[in-house]
Amino acid sequence: MSYILHLGHQPTDIPGPPISTSSAGFESNLDTNCIILDTFRGTTSLTFSWQEGTSDTTWISFRGYHNSNGDPFNDNFLKFNNTIDGTIVNINVRSGNFNIIVNGDTTESFLTSYSLSRTFTAWFDIAITVTTSIITCEFYIDGVSQGSVTAANTVGLKNKPETLVLDVAGWAGGSLANEFFLAAHFAVLDGVSTVGRRFVRQTPDVAATHTDFSGSIDALADSNSATSMSSNTSGDRQSFTLTGPTVPSTAISSVIIKHSATAPANGSEPTSSTGFLKIGGINYDSTPVAFSDQIQQSYTVFTENPSNSSPWDNASLPDEFGIVTSA
Repeated sequence: MSYILHLGHQPTDIPGPPISTSSAGFESNLDTNCIILDTFRGTTSLTFSWQEGTSDTTWISFRGYHNSNGDPFNDNFLKFNNTIDGTIVNINVRSGNFNIIVNGDTTESFLTSYSLSRTFTAWFDIAITVTTSIITCEFYIDGVSQGSVTAANTVGLKNKPETLVLDVAGWAGGSLANEFFLAAHFAVLDGVSTVGRRFVRQTPDVAATHTDFSGSIDALADSNSATSMSSNTSGDRQSFTLTGPTVPSTAISSVIIKHSATAPANGSEPTSSTGFLKIGGINYDSTPVAFSDQIQQSYTVFTENPSNSSPWDNASLPDEFGIVTSA
């Protein structure tokens, strides 16, 4: 199973909130847009879910930009829920500072010393650990821990978080167009720290060596689940080059192919798909992921260069990526 539980903020990742190209809302070396939340445009919150991971600790990360005529003072911010236990962690604003609340056998809280301003940009990282004895939340801003809270979990035996709710109605709830909250670069990782970890999003550009799928390559790049390419034969391959921000010359931990797929309407083959890399004329396939009746995202993660088992660097990044179907 991939350590990636959720990645991205496009409409196929987080449906509902409008997309903005405001340069204040995202890192241009990572992506090309962001989500905007405000009353003026009609949406002040977002919600998305992921499948529970196997590790005790779930890491959640995103970048936020706030612009308002007023300071957040006593307002909501983040809730982390699951369908069985409801909210297990709540991070809100009290008296102008972030407040961390953990709901275990008892409710424990910690008011941080981080004071919010009317305009700020910050990377938020949240580590939530759930075991049969404790629930702990540690909250980071720009890579610096702002505090940690632990509650016992021996009676209720609550489960791990599966949903994030970001609510900034109190931050960006004014009626003016210049009062808003911008969010981008969402990542949820299973047992892997998000602190300092960044993901560069690139999208399919043009078809490459393999062209077995039906439809336009543009359907894979438009972040619209209503458009797609299709295959009705196991072993079909579709490959493409990528376009988008240039990968920075820093340490590269993984190459990840994210795609959405669903089972054929007639219930026949193919029954699964996965991503592959083409390096030196050779295809390197990952483990197939079975289709479901609903559109689901899957992540193919290559933590090293499969052609020689060496760490990734800019020079070794592949030029061709693809999807392959299987029975």
